Amino acid sequence: MKFRSLVFILLLLCVSAVVMAQRKIVVVDFETGLPVKGVSVRCDRSPAVLTNRLGQVEVRQMFDSISFSHVEYARDKLAYAEIEDTMYLVPLRYEIDEVVVMGISSDLRRQMNRVHENQIYQKPVSGLTFNFGLIVDRRLRRDRRHMQQAQEVLRRWDAK
Repeated sequence: MKFRSLVFILLLLCVSAVVMAQRKIVVVDFETGLPVKGVSVRCDRSPAVLTNRLGQVEVRQMFDSISFSHVEYARDKLAYAEIEDTMYLVPLRYEIDEVVVMGISSDLRRQMNRVHENQIYQKPVSGLTFNFGLIVDRRLRRDRRHMQQAQEVLRRWDAK
């Protein structure tokens, strides 16, 4: 009788240990490797548990999926087979929104340069006007030289 009750108690302890089995997971920063405090860890649909100051959390031994969330890190949801004892979270500062890059065709660039040049150095409509200031002003010659240099640089860029 004593033997049966002892076996029954041992069997009951083993079953309760299996039912209550938990797994310890450490959550760390991907970049620094330091533990992350306050990460919300949720197994399946059970209530969320927060990591302690050492980044440790205890979860059930068996589950289908687990999710990790923190305001400063990217959310992560993994299946049971993908879980390891140490989980790395990626900081959000490395995630960027969509970037759109647009270019200008070489024909459009030439047209824009011609229009710009015509606006800057617009010739008078009648041939009888004379501006002594343009002849004396060295800035106009300098601006023309700078414009030619800029056009040459743009031509080289377009050739590449």
